[in-house]
Amino acid sequence: MLFRSSGNDFARSLRLGADPARAVETLLHGKVRRIDAGFAGERLFLNSFGAGFDGEVVRRANGSLLKRSGAIGGSLSYLFATVAAVSRFRPLRIVVEADGERRAFDAAWLVVAGNLPYFGGGMKICPAASPEDGLLDVCVVHGLSGWGLLRNFPHIYRGTHIGLPQVAVFRARRLRIRADRGLTAQTDGEPFPYRGEEISLAPLALRVAVPDGGEG
Repeated sequence: MLFRSSGNDFARSLRLGADPARAVETLLHGKVRRIDAGFAGERLFLNSFGAGFDGEVVRRANGSLLKRSGAIGGSLSYLFATVAAVSRFRPLRIVVEADGERRAFDAAWLVVAGNLPYFGGGMKICPAASPEDGLLDVCVVHGLSGWGLLRNFPHIYRGTHIGLPQVAVFRARRLRIRADRGLTAQTDGEPFPYRGEEISLAPLALRVAVPDGGEG
């Protein structure tokens, strides 16, 4: 199996490359790797589930005329949408129920559950995420002003945001999110209204073709 989104994050995470000729070579002569499959209710995801500011950014990016026309790629469309959404988004009060444990956050911007490290066209939101461990890496960004979010935004591309005091990171097999108002969510860049669906994994449920001679 090969997968490519507008941000190419699945290929980036598994080091598949973006060259079509290499993709065909991988399909014909690569090795099979089994990876976990994520679910938000019945929605399948390979990279990540995200809710809150993340979902709003995806909604804006997908609605961008520049992206739909092909004038800009996935990475730039997410960056532009992020800047545009900051002044309009109000942080939420949320409770994350993860494997029976409740974690409450005031002024939360986003909750991301990652099966793979990257989302949004190269943002290393869950740098330690592994698609083979049966666990979701959960990242919650909270307690920042809009300016603080933008000022720290470059950290996400390097994965160094996880060292900030306003970022909580933990792992879970299953989780649900409760918020003080409606949430827009996304699975692999597809936005939808989140209504409390369980976020979970099916361990090693997918077979993926990766280049021979390594993990991809």
